Amino acid sequence: MTNERERIRRELVADPRVVEAVVDAVHERVPAYADLDDGRRGEVRAIAAWALERFLHLWAVDGDIGPADLRRFRGIAAARAADGRPLPAVLRAYRVAAAVLVDEIAARAAPSSAADAFALTRQLLTTLDTLCEVMAGSYTATSERLAGDRAQALRLLLDDLIAGRHASVGAVTDRAARLGVELPYPYCLLAVGPGRDDRPADPAELLAAL
Repeated sequence: MTNERERIRRELVADPRVVEAVVDAVHERVPAYADLDDGRRGEVRAIAAWALERFLHLWAVDGDIGPADLRRFRGIAAARAADGRPLPAVLRAYRVAAAVLVDEIAARAAPSSAADAFALTRQLLTTLDTLCEVMAGSYTATSERLAGDRAQALRLLLDDLIAGRHASVGAVTDRAARLGVELPYPYCLLAVGPGRDDRPADPAELLAAL
């Protein structure tokens, strides 16, 4: 760890503007993230804050990304597969975030810190390469699992529609189309209490009724 890297790490982690800059850049430069609702935007903000802190820590100590962090990134990738956000867009969001982070570090770094700059470049390339591999694997595995279990995929889609969890109209439309479901636009969902029929609701029937 160098004093210069640790100083920059502390400044960036303590500055909430940095996370907002990352979220704004992803929102503006990645079309799949352009129409996020407040809930999804908050989720992106939380992930950005966590990933920022973890990457800066690795850079400050010359460390490697560990199993716990990789598990979380796999979970994030699986969640994006389940909600239908395209994998290229997910990976591009991380590249956009990395570019913002480099600019923020450069604005605070001393001009003579060439060694720190080289270490930053090496850390970014290594980390992004690892993330692309593990997230793509998790995303693909989740997509294949959901494709093989249409009933579960329909339940997840219905849950997300009820809760308003979707990245954009295009994303939810594409997701429904892959399941053989055509959603009207706009759609309306009416929630009612249990009736006399105790038969469990069929997600496919509910989606067809939208």
